[in-house]
Amino acid sequence: MRILLVDDHDDIRDIYEIFLTSYFKCDIIQADSVVTAATEILKNTKNIDIIVSDYHMPEANGGVLYTYVKKYLPETPFILFSSNIGIIETDVVFKNFFKDNPYNSVISKPCPADEFAYIVGNIYQESNSCLLKRIYPRKHDRYNMVVDASIKFTANEQTKYTKVMNLSNGGMFVRLDDQFPKPNSFVEYNLLSGNLNQPHGRGIIRWVRDKKANFLLTGCGVEFIQ
Repeated sequence: MRILLVDDHDDIRDIYEIFLTSYFKCDIIQADSVVTAATEILKNTKNIDIIVSDYHMPEANGGVLYTYVKKYLPETPFILFSSNIGIIETDVVFKNFFKDNPYNSVISKPCPADEFAYIVGNIYQESNSCLLKRIYPRKHDRYNMVVDASIKFTANEQTKYTKVMNLSNGGMFVRLDDQFPKPNSFVEYNLLSGNLNQPHGRGIIRWVRDKKANFLLTGCGVEFIQ
């Protein structure tokens, strides 16, 4: 597996290269700018399997790089790796991000090593129909991963960018720290990962946990509806 990692911070590139190479055998190519990635590496390097890119960088941002990738390498999965995941809905370049390539994804920065490796590894597995050591295909109802999401609470028309987990075909857990909704109210969700079965839809809040209990996080349980 060959991965292009684009970020203007040397330490971030180095750390996540260590993460990936410790989980599976892969070749990491680093780029410190969009210009380097597009004009030097992508034009002259064959067989890049996945592109992981920050958004906010000098000279040009990750949206500019994605425009290049969409035009010249449309079959290559693109992972937007940014501390501002809301950019996926505000930059028009990403309007059809998940439709452009079903393996395109968004990961919020920073990201735990195992979660980062899990997402990258599974995208590679699913887009190449192969198996990697220590990374397993999704054969079960529940997804063993954390996904960035935008959740719109229809009761007050408020949208929050947060993380969801315990994803299944029937529902999910939405992580919240405050402004907890009421049970039986509705939400509209947008899961910011393209390689999921139900990335967009509506749901109903079945329960709310507004205080931490033991090691359980605060948030709400959402049941998917049509």
